[in-house]
Amino acid sequence: MKKVSIAVVFLTVVLAFSGCLNDDGANFYYTTLPIESVDVPDTLIYGETDTIAFTYSIPNKCHQFVGIDFSNETQASDTIQKRTFWAVAQAQDGVECDSAQTVVKEADFAFDVQYNETYEFRFITGVDSEGEYTFLTYTIPVKEEEE
Repeated sequence: MKKVSIAVVFLTVVLAFSGCLNDDGANFYYTTLPIESVDVPDTLIYGETDTIAFTYSIPNKCHQFVGIDFSNETQASDTIQKRTFWAVAQAQDGVECDSAQTVVKEADFAFDVQYNETYEFRFITGVDSEGEYTFLTYTIPVKEEEE
């Protein structure tokens, strides 16, 4: 009876892992979603964290919002802190999707004000006819502390 139990456990483990062996790779990719609008504060407070709300478009049911990412575009000679933000989605690859189901959704993120300089925020809204990104751009001054 003990040998049968060991054989059953072994067979179960082999069958469970055999599904992983036939994996042909990832069936998804990451892409940028257009940001439709942004609610930014008039001023930022140095050393504080501010919440920035935004809306984004999901083109179809094969895309799922996973977060927001940014890059620091500030050069050493700049007197302004430059950040470019984009919404990130995970999209299924090789699946037929109905593109007529565009949905606008809301999200927010926390932004830590780490510099006592004006910030320039650029949010990617899409791509123009020449393949260049288009942006919503906001210039936001920084105060030392809230009064």
